[in-house]
Amino acid sequence: MKRIIILFLICLMIIPNAAFANKYAEFETVELTDAKDNTTDTYEVVSLLVGGNDVLADVPAILYNLNGNYRTLVPISFITEKIGAEIAWNGDTQEVTVKHAGNTIVLTIDSAQAVVNGKTVELPNGVPAKLMAYQGNYRTMVPVNFITQHLGYEIFWDGNTKTVSINKPHQTITGIRYDDSGTYPELRFKVTGEVDMTSFSVDGKSVGGEDTLTLDFHNTDLELDQPLKYGSLLINDIIQEIYDVKLSDLDTTPGGVRAVVGLGYYRNGEVSYDASTGEMVVQLINSVKYVDVEENTVVIETNENPAFNVTNLGDSVLVDVIHTKLQEPNNAMIVQDNGIDSIMYEQFDNSSLYDVGTRFTRVTVNLQNDVTSENVFVDTSGSKIVVYVANQLYGSYAYARNLADATSEFGLDIIGSGNYPVSYNSNNNALSFSIPKDEVKKTLDIGDKKEDDGIVNKISVADAGSNYQFTLYLVEETQYQVRAVNGQFSIAFANTKLKNSEFKDMLIVVDAGHGGHDPGAVSPNGTKEKDVNLEASLILKKKLENAGFKVYLTRERDNYVKLSDRAGIANQLNADIFVSIHANAAGNTSARGIETLYAPDPARNNKTLATDIQEQLIDKTNAVDRGIVSRGDLAVTRLTEMDAVLVELGFLTNAGDEVNLLNDSYLEKCAEAIVDGIIDFVD
Repeated sequence: MKRIIILFLICLMIIPNAAFANKYAEFETVELTDAKDNTTDTYEVVSLLVGGNDVLADVPAILYNLNGNYRTLVPISFITEKIGAEIAWNGDTQEVTVKHAGNTIVLTIDSAQAVVNGKTVELPNGVPAKLMAYQGNYRTMVPVNFITQHLGYEIFWDGNTKTVSINKPHQTITGIRYDDSGTYPELRFKVTGEVDMTSFSVDGKSVGGEDTLTLDFHNTDLELDQPLKYGSLLINDIIQEIYDVKLSDLDTTPGGVRAVVGLGYYRNGEVSYDASTGEMVVQLINSVKYVDVEENTVVIETNENPAFNVTNLGDSVLVDVIHTKLQEPNNAMIVQDNGIDSIMYEQFDNSSLYDVGTRFTRVTVNLQNDVTSENVFVDTSGSKIVVYVANQLYGSYAYARNLADATSEFGLDIIGSGNYPVSYNSNNNALSFSIPKDEVKKTLDIGDKKEDDGIVNKISVADAGSNYQFTLYLVEETQYQVRAVNGQFSIAFANTKLKNSEFKDMLIVVDAGHGGHDPGAVSPNGTKEKDVNLEASLILKKKLENAGFKVYLTRERDNYVKLSDRAGIANQLNADIFVSIHANAAGNTSARGIETLYAPDPARNNKTLATDIQEQLIDKTNAVDRGIVSRGDLAVTRLTEMDAVLVELGFLTNAGDEVNLLNDSYLEKCAEAIVDGIIDFVD
């Protein structure tokens, strides 16, 4: 029995958990336990990148000191997973074997020697592989420099952010061309060999800028055979709306090349390597960003106006979004509510269901027993496909705010004349009108919806017998104009105060920390930091917009965004201020309160921004004041080029703070405080 238990433990040491906790990335030091003698020591945390992507392990990489010699130890299973190596563990001999690209490395726990391709070699400075635990999770930790170099990779150290980067061997970009001869337009970069490449997209038009796709070639030089004029490739494809590619050096360790693609609309690029031509290929294709459920509506969000086909199967409905790439892994969601049993979404490549080679995303909506596909209605709303499930044609009014010019519009599809009297009550700033139900194309929800967008506070729809009664509560200084044309009744709004705001040209990037497969801190009750961060960021966005600022969120839902991309998005947008929202954690459950972190930088006013925000947070919440903290190693605040802070709104590991962080009224206070702190800073 003892042997079985030991083997089970060793399996846990090698195989990564499905749920990562990367909160330690915000700590300067962590405590790890050495399995050799069960002693616990404090170690400096090291951030880890493989191929330009964050490695989110449940045991952090650390600086290990042996007789004054420092080496970086990393969890071997997470590295081998990223580079596609094989790993095996021998519990009897305490050996871990790694095989990759014809190389075999055998390391023995606590031994200063290793075996590489059958030969015994000394480990640098005698620092051995270790078996270590963080918060009860044991992992095999190995010297990263030794293991990666013998597997044919190159390693780089950034002392400023304490980051180790592991990349494919250095290569050179020698050419670039645009190819629109296939189904999808492609950018092709001629390289001397395959390189690590990452990308991120920016929806710049939403905040008055331009849409771009940024491509980062890591550990790569730029030596074009035929130099480009002005450092850019002019494309000007009006049909595909692909304009140009600007090239520059990548200002991060280990360096590289950055290509910024100017686009007519927001979309992503699918990256691959074409070995036959020696080119890194970026295929520009519409993406399905996410699939989600809102009450009895399935929302399929894409990057552009989507083309789709619908197939009714009686107990389910298939929605094929043509010429798209699913950004998330194939997945399924159990709903079992409002007529929807479950949802599946999956990617199809090189399919013959349509034209040969067509790529599409299929969303399958499985219906509950009392609902059939006759109760399903599929429509579009801009870049979204919406699948309504109801016993009758169901829908709602449309309401959207235009952030660029402080306007918004209410719209309703009708079959009547649109001649509906509208009255305004100046005592409560309420706009009222009534519309016969049989003149509205869709059955509407009854109730109130809080907009609180600096133009309209709330929209109320009431059942008035044969009519719908609408009441729109306006913000002061909001003007309106009624329109009725082409089967739609609409009201346009404009707010003078917002339009003339002194902050209207200032852009704030709000970053909801963690997300997706990275939950951040997790409370004993199961509260995930990523969810708190997102809720607080959405509230903050609205408060900032109501004050007249332009706001961009690095993430608007539960997805993961690379740390460097969070900063890269803000830099690409040329933002004025960057605020990253987090919740804290500690081993001591009595730790509580708010603190604001900043990167020391004489070229920026990070410390002043942190001070102004921290003072307002303490004043409005009466939380314990943990002060401002100077941290030069945090990627999101160090790599940003504008004034930047990271705010820890409380401790999920403290019962009182957790209650507050789950309370929207508390998050509202925090958001108001951050807004006031920013106003204090810019005034």
